[in-house]
This record gives sequence, C-alpha cells and structure tokens, in this order.
Amino acid sequence: MPAGKKFDPLEELDAFFGSCEDIVARYGPRFDLTYVTKNFEQLTGLKRESILGIEVWKANDPHGLLEHWRRLMEKCVQNNQSQRSTIKIVRDEKGPSIFESSVNMALDAENSVRGFSIVMRKLSEDTIQQMHEERFRRQWDFLFKRWGRYMEYQIEDLGSAIENSLEELGKFVHADRCYLLSLEPDEENLKLEYDWCFQGLKSKKEFKHFLSFRHCGSSKSEDKDDIILVPNVKDLKVEDPKYATLMHQGIQAMMSIPLFIKGNCEGYVGVEFVRSRPEITNDDLELVRLYTDLLGLLMEKAEYEKERIISEKRFKQIVERAFAGIYILRNKRFEFANGLFCKLTGYSEDELKSGSFKLEDLVIYTDEHALKCIKERRAGDLSPKSYFVDVRCKDGSIKQLTVNTTGIIDKHGVYTLGIAFDESHSKMQQEELSEIIRSLEKRNMDLRHFAHMASHNLRSPLSNIKGLLEHVDKSALGSDLNQKLIESIGSCTESITGTLEDMLEIIRLENTEHQATQEIELQEVLDETLKQLGEDVAAAELELEVGFEVPKFHYYPSHVDSFVLNMLTNAMKYRHPNRSLHLRISSRRLNDQYLRLSFEDNGLGIDLNRHGHKLFKMYQRFHSQSEGRGIGLYLIKTQLERYGGQISIESEPNVGSTFHIDLLSPSSSAL
Repeated sequence: MPAGKKFDPLEELDAFFGSCEDIVARYGPRFDLTYVTKNFEQLTGLKRESILGIEVWKANDPHGLLEHWRRLMEKCVQNNQSQRSTIKIVRDEKGPSIFESSVNMALDAENSVRGFSIVMRKLSEDTIQQMHEERFRRQWDFLFKRWGRYMEYQIEDLGSAIENSLEELGKFVHADRCYLLSLEPDEENLKLEYDWCFQGLKSKKEFKHFLSFRHCGSSKSEDKDDIILVPNVKDLKVEDPKYATLMHQGIQAMMSIPLFIKGNCEGYVGVEFVRSRPEITNDDLELVRLYTDLLGLLMEKAEYEKERIISEKRFKQIVERAFAGIYILRNKRFEFANGLFCKLTGYSEDELKSGSFKLEDLVIYTDEHALKCIKERRAGDLSPKSYFVDVRCKDGSIKQLTVNTTGIIDKHGVYTLGIAFDESHSKMQQEELSEIIRSLEKRNMDLRHFAHMASHNLRSPLSNIKGLLEHVDKSALGSDLNQKLIESIGSCTESITGTLEDMLEIIRLENTEHQATQEIELQEVLDETLKQLGEDVAAAELELEVGFEVPKFHYYPSHVDSFVLNMLTNAMKYRHPNRSLHLRISSRRLNDQYLRLSFEDNGLGIDLNRHGHKLFKMYQRFHSQSEGRGIGLYLIKTQLERYGGQISIESEPNVGSTFHIDLLSPSSSAL
C-alpha cells in the first residue's frame, strides 16, 4: 500500500477477487452482508452500498437471491455442514441463467458461528443438462419405486401412508408445506386431513381461499375441476384476489390439484412455498398431478376395503343368527360349516374340514333332480339350486336334508355355498334364507366391482405417463443417455400396461360364462398350436415326442387350447442353452373321473425346495434370463380348479421339468 494511503478493506478484497468470474460474498454471524464482489451488481442491478452491513431479510431482494442465500445459511447452522443449491435468475435481455451457490460456515474456538462464505458460479449447459437428467430419473424413482410400498399398507395404516407420502413429496420438490384437504358435503368448507411442514413452520387452519381460487381463472385440469397454480405471487396483479390472500399468509408460490375418488372431487392436494422463492416447473406440476392420481387410487382402495370388511361382518352375523346349516364346499372338501350344520350331521367342523373326511361317506342318496342340479353345478352353472339329499350322520342315523346352493367365484376359483335344513324345519322363514343369498351375491359383486374399478383407475396414471412421453421431442434430447432414459421409461410404462392387461385377463376369465364341452382331438390341438408358434418352434429347434393313450376326450376346447399353448411356450422360454429342446407330451386315464396330460422337457428345471411353494402364484419368475411375466401357470391353475382339476410338477435344476395337468371329467358330480 502506498505510504499515507488509508487502508480500505473493500478495495483490498476487490483487488484480490478482481479476476474472479464467480460471485463471492461474506456474511457475519447475524446474517449481515460484509462483502460481495462487484460482479454482483451486474447480475442483480443492486448497488453494493445499498445492502452491505444490512441483515439479509431487510435488504432489497428483487431476484430472491439474498433470501436463497439466507435459507442455505440457516441449513448450515441446522445441519452443521456446508450447503449447495441452484437458483434461476432472469437477466433482462440476456435471458435466464442458472447459478449454483456453495455456502460454508466458519466457527471460532468455542464452536460459535463467526460468519459464512458464499461462492456462486454460473452453470454450463452440459451441467444443467446433467441436473435435468438426474431430476427426471429421481421423479420416476419417487413415483414408482416408492409408491409400491404405500399400496401394500393395511387399511388401519392408511393415515401413516398418506403422511409419509406427503413428507416425501414436500422434500422432493423442496416445498415448505404439503397437505391434503377434504371437501365437506356442503362444498362450502374444506377440512385439513393430513399435512407436513418444514421445520419451524406451523400448520394453517384456514383454507376457504381455495374455494374462491377455483373461480379466479385458474388453469383447468382434464378432470373438470380447477388446478390452482401460482408459480410466483409477485407475478400476480394486485387486483387479482389470489394476490392479497397469498401475500397476507406469506405464501410466495403454490399449486393445488383436485383429488378424485370414484369419479368425484373429494378434496385437494396442496403444495406451498413460504420461505424461499422457488421456480415451479412443468415437471413439478406433472409430478404432483401424478402423485394426486395415485393418492386417489390408494384412498379408493381403502374405501373398498372398508366396504368389504363391513360386508364380511354382516355375512358372519347372518350366518351366526341363521336357523339353517350353512357350509362352503370346494373341490369336494369342506372349507366351512356353521354350528347348526355340524349339529345336523353330528360331525365337528374340524372333522368335516379334515383331509381324511370323504364326502361320499356323508351323502348316501340323491334323486334324479338332485343329480341333475349337481351335474349342472359341476359344469359351471353358478345359479341357485334346490334339491333333497339323504345323509348318514356320525351316529349312523339317516336324515333327509333340503339343500339350497349357489356357486361363487373368488380368487381361488369356484366354491359352493350351501344352506341345509332337515324336513322338520321346512317352515323356516324364507325371507331369512333369501337375505343370505342376496348378501352373498352382493359380496361377490362388490369384489368384482372392486377389481374392475381398480384396473380401470390404473389407466389414468398410465395415460398421463404416456402423454408425457408423446410430448418429448426426441430430436432435442441430445445425448445418448437421454435417449436411453426415455426408452427405459417407455419400457417401464409398457411393463405396467402388460400387468394391467394381465389383471383384465384374470377378470375376464372369472366372468366367462360356461361353454359347452366338445370332443377334443389332442393331435389336432397340438398341430394348430405348433402352426401358431411356427417361428418360435423353428428357432428353438424343438424335438417333439407324443404318447397319447387317450387321443380323444370331452372337455372345454378353449381351456385345452390354453393349456397346450402355455406349456409349449414355457418349454421354449426355459429351454437349456447347451442342448436341443426335447419335449414329450402324453395323455392317460388316472381313473374314471380324471384324465392326465403330461408335458416333460429337458430344460432349465426349477429348484422346488426353494420355489415350489410359490410356483403357481401370480408374477413368479425363477429364471431372469428368460422373458415372461409369470402369469401363465397361475391362469392354468385357475382354469383347472374352477372345474375341479389340478396341476402338479416334478422338476430338477439343469435336468428338466414334467408338468401334470389333471382334468376332471365334466360328467363327474359333487355336492
């Protein structure tokens, strides 16, 4: 320094940082600005002299930059570590630029805060692109990987699922407050159901402004109710009703999406920014919209679950109060028997449900009408039936029972619900019996309705995702990573769509009306299937061997077609890579009632000790190198059990597998 010149720390610092392109700032322990480089004036248009020495929240801050720094400094103190974040600043003719701020905290010997140092630099286009890619990946990770666990919550844990998801949503979009509002029946008031707030903030109690906002020219959603979107309250006109309300509550930006349950708007999901000026992007808006769709589906599932529980409780009450013997029978085995049925027969429920109990030991005589009803039931007729049967009770006595039955389909197949009473009780009130049948039919319809509604409502999030992908300008994606990312999202969407189609296929299967049996010629079925799979058969170099002891039999043609197609497809999918595929198909009679179809291959095989218990469940795959969604065996099992059949397997890893499909003759009868 020249002799006689007064020391000026500001000039010294300017000289030190003169060639630095980054903006450098220093704050004292009370968040008072002690220094900032000259290029700060070029960026913000603010004179340094107007903000130096002033506490950050008192300074003029047209770009929200000082507020952005203040929040980072607070986080430094709270977390006792450096902080980093980005902010977009519009610089008139130069357009918007994105800057990254790094904040470090200085401590003295006693660990008290001495001050803060800030370095802010403009990000390059490549760095910004990488940030967008990472945020895009994190959005899909948030929506799909995390959301699966919320759908598995039990109904009593619904509140925890919603609270946790709101917190994750708020942290993901860097909001200060997220909440779920329910619309009161009068549609004039809103009730706060769940909320999450950033540290130090309190929940609001007044939300009437939402209802007025719905009529203030907000952008419309596709689902007819208003979306409330205010990217920055300072951009609103003073005369806009939203301006005064939001300014009064200190809200700098917000968005709200209507929540639909069973097609009706039941409330809103709100996201607010209070302590910082954010940049709400279209990605943020779409993310919150998709989140709201999924939340609506979760709450709709909970409502159906409540209705199901209430329906089951009512059913149990009716069963306990009924003056009739009630039982459930599946594949000739009892699954349930109430006290009066046990009293009629003399057997306990455990005895009736035991594997050693034979139905033929109980039912000793049926007349022609009863035989006709039983055969129709075994053929797939689910309509109510009424007939007489003679039963031998445990004490050896014979009773004639009047039996009323109905067929019901659930996820395990078809079962028969029966109501039995002896002739001494023939004057039982018919209204009570009718109520039982109506209750059971309603329960069955409720379950079907839930399956249809769930599969239908899954289409909304998928449609939104596909819509996003269709609007992506692939020519502007630039890097190969972007191309692969979009392709991965497309594959994920197609996978979810495939799962939805599987659900619809299962629903269609359960609702299929009974078809007439026909004479099946196995060789014709096999030839047609091989023709259908021509290219796949040639590629697999299939060596086929047949041994049909029973070349012709009567059964449901579409089912046999499905069995053969699935077994051939599975054999080719899971063939061993080091040897040619050999498949032997055979048929033989097990007894008067059952015919067995066997499919023996030399493929990869399955470790039954590890996987045998889940082999025939939905979406189970045991060889990652092969394609497939793991639903074929489940469909075969469901079709078989619906008509009294079964499927079994013998398998050894790296040796091969043999599947046995046992078909119950359509003419066989059961109670």
